[in-house]
Amino acid sequence: MKKFFNVFLDGEDITVQVERYLNSGRTALQAYDEKGMPYAMFTTNIPDAPLMEDEVILNHDIERLLPELVEQGVLRPTSKTVHSGFVDFTICKLLV
Repeated sequence: MKKFFNVFLDGEDITVQVERYLNSGRTALQAYDEKGMPYAMFTTNIPDAPLMEDEVILNHDIERLLPELVEQGVLRPTSKTVHSGFVDFTICKLLV
C-alpha cells in the first residue's frame, strides 16, 4: 500500500506517503518537502497500542501541525491517547 497526497504546511507543499510499518502492519505517514527530502514522520509506531484500522498515532514532534492537518482534512483527533515512555501520544483517525 503506497499512496500519496499533498498538504500545505509552514508555507511549503508537502507530499505525504502512506506506508505500513514493517513490524506491525499499521499505517505510517512519511512527509517529504518540495525537493523530495524527508520533512517529518507524522506518525509513530507503538505496536501494542490498541488502534482501529483507520487510526494512527500522531508523532508528538509534529503536534503543532495537527490543527493544519485537521483543517486540510487529513486527520481528526480522537479522544484516545496512548502512553509510552514519558509521552502521551494522540490517536487520530486518518481521513484520506
